[in-house]
Parts: sequence; structure tokens; C-alpha cells
Amino acid sequence: MTHPLARLRATAGLSHPDYARLVAQTHSELGFGHMAARREKVSRWESGRTVPEHTAQLAIAHIHGIEPSEVYRLGWPVWLRIATGDADWLETPYTNEGTVETVHNALGLPEAHASPTLVVGGPALARQLRAVRARLARPQPWPGRDGPGLPDDYLDWAENRTKALEQQENGTLVPAAALYTAAHAEFRLIVHLLTRTGYDHPTGQRLLRLATRTSIACGWLSSSLGEETRAERHNLTALRTAAAAADPEYVSAALAQLSMRHLIAGDPTDAMALVRAALATHPRPSPHTTASLYIKEALARAQLGRPDDTARTMDLAADTRTAPSEHDEAGTPFGINVDDHFLAGARANAWLSLGQPHRARSYFDTLASSLADPRPEPPSPLAARRLLRAVDTYLALNEIDLACWAVHRAIAVGGELSPGLTTAYRNRLNPYRHEPLVRSALDHLSDYAPDHPHV
Repeated sequence: MTHPLARLRATAGLSHPDYARLVAQTHSELGFGHMAARREKVSRWESGRTVPEHTAQLAIAHIHGIEPSEVYRLGWPVWLRIATGDADWLETPYTNEGTVETVHNALGLPEAHASPTLVVGGPALARQLRAVRARLARPQPWPGRDGPGLPDDYLDWAENRTKALEQQENGTLVPAAALYTAAHAEFRLIVHLLTRTGYDHPTGQRLLRLATRTSIACGWLSSSLGEETRAERHNLTALRTAAAAADPEYVSAALAQLSMRHLIAGDPTDAMALVRAALATHPRPSPHTTASLYIKEALARAQLGRPDDTARTMDLAADTRTAPSEHDEAGTPFGINVDDHFLAGARANAWLSLGQPHRARSYFDTLASSLADPRPEPPSPLAARRLLRAVDTYLALNEIDLACWAVHRAIAVGGELSPGLTTAYRNRLNPYRHEPLVRSALDHLSDYAPDHPHV
């Protein structure tokens, strides 16, 4: 597996001796004193045999434009991935070896709770989709692996835990940050089993499917925390493992999740391309899964400003969910219940994207009111994330008091807001901070924001 420092050095076109001299020179210029410029030192860093001294890390960070605070926050070598960008996802081939490298890299994803930025889009996304199609057309069998045997009950328990995590999306009293920690721990276990233990071909396929499911769980939980860039990286990892398993249903699920990231980032063209790829990859999904894909397509059409197409596609989603099917929705790992409430929320988001917040208002009134008091049914971990759209609606209607009320609802539901969501809410309220109610809501955000980022 390529070390991120080796990738950075190669991208800069520097040999080991040249890079050693550059680090030593920068170390001195920053006032950290003399440092020996030995090529062996860089080689040991890249091999993982040694870790650079902290001042050397600060010099490396300065070379690649990384803030010192990120070096402190993330630690070596995770902070290097900020500098490498997302070459791991863009350049790693869709091979078995490439899949192993990608899942290893996904073990240490940093937070990126600024405005959502897409990792892959446009021509780069088209290349990814071509690579996925090629992998499905000419699957490379996932090889069995020599090593310590893997007891069957390991995977039985892992599948049960993963299913329990997936069910939390419908409602839970567990904080989203704790669920993300659990999902990521499950993903870490699956990666360990996939790369360190012995198994036959069927067990390898089972592990790949579990890697896909845990990556998708990490993705939607990252989104619930306002970490959309991290969510997209998890979705791209899921796409890799699903393609390696040559499983059309799992590939389609990963594509569907990825389309949501593009919708949230305001990229409807690529979101629609991903939806169509998902429908083409798995041509006979369950009615509710198909309906959820049509809803994403409708939302993309809304962002493109096409009200008639949006309405037709949304109606198609409503009709599709009631179609007869041989599928057992409860028995599919990616089955989604597109009930009346789900559909109403999708229509409200579409109206908001079409610039008609007055038509979206009734749904968001209902959503915020339903979270006003404790109920027998716990809220989804995504509730605080969804209330961002309520704030958007109220601000578009200049109903400042209701926008602030929605912020308070979000805090009440989650107990505290993650750094990503706190940033998102603040960005929406800051233009109105001259209003006393808004200043109070911003103070409330500060009171209930965590003292440290979730990792």
C-alpha cells in the first residue's frame, strides 16, 4: 500500500534526497533549527518504520499547505491525506489490489466539516462509472486467502451487528456520533478479517458485501453529522468493495448513496447520472428501492429547475412503491420504506429547490413539530440534518423566528450538534445575526456544540 507521504513526494516530482533537503531547509526557515537532510530518513517515514519528529511534521505540513492545527488534531499519517487530496479514490485501479488499498485508506478518514466539496465529479466520475461497469462485465474473482482460519460465527455476529446499525436509520435514541463510532469499528473489523485472516472464495465474497454495508452505514451516519465529504469517501469505498464482489445489488446501493452526496452538494447532473447507473446496474430492484431512486432523480430535476419533469418523476416514485413484487423488502439489506412521510419530505425538498418555499413549508412545520416533544417513536439520526432544510425554508420566507425554533429543535433532538452540523447551521444564520433571536440561537449553538470533533 502506497504511503501518503510517498504519494505527495512523487506528485511533487522529488527524489528521496531532494525531498529530504526540502524538509530540512523548511525546518530551518521555520525556526526549528538544524535538521539532517538524509534520504534514509524519508525512506523510513514512507515505509512506516519511523514517525517524523513533530517539528519535522510541521515542516512537511508547511511545504504542502496544511495548517499546523490539523497536524495536532489528526496525527501522523492521517493529516497527510488532506494534502494528497483524494488521489486514493481517483487513481487507484479497480483491481483486487486496488480494493485492498482503498479500504486501508478508508480506515483513517479525516473530518472535513466546511462546506460540502465533492471528491469525484464530471469526467472523473464518468471514468469511475466506466471502471465499475468494466469490473462487473469482467469480474476478477476475489481469491481465497491463506492465513488463520475465520470461524463462521465471526461473520454471523458481524452481519447481525451491521443489520442492527442499518435499522437505526429509522429511529434511535443513540447519538449519531456514537453510531458512527460503532459503524466505523465494524468496518475496521471487516477490513482486518478481509486482509489478515484466511478464507475461501465464498467467505471472501461475504466479507466484501459486509465491507460495502458497513461503508454505506458510515456514509449516511457521516451525513447525519454534517460530514458530507467524509460521507462521499465512504460511499466511494462501498462502490469499490461492491464492484470487487461483482454484486449488482450492492453496486446499485452504493451508487444510490453517492447520488445523494451530489444532490446535497448541489450537483444535479452527476446525481442524475448516478441514479441512472444504479437503475441500469440492478434492473430488478424492489419497488421501494426503485421508488427511492426515482425520488433522487426528481430532486435532481428540481435542482435543474424543471418543475414538470420533477412532478412526473415524483408521481412515478409514488406509483412504483405500490407495485406488486416478489421482493421481501424486510429481507434486503438496502430496502427502504418509501412511506407517505418519506414521499412528503421529498416533495417538500423539491419545492424548496424549485424556489417555492411556501409549498414546502407545511411539511417542515410538521417535521419540526413532531420533534418538539419526546415521542414513543425515536427520531432518525438524520433528523438534525433534515432540519437544515426547514431552516432554509423559513429563512427563504423571512420567518426568522421559525428558523431559530428549528435550530433549537435540532439541538434538542441530538443533545449536541457535531462540528459539521454546527458549521452548517451557523452559515445559514450568520447573515441574520443582527436579529436578537438569531444571536440567541447562535449562542445556543455554541453552548451545545461539542468541545472536540468526533472521529
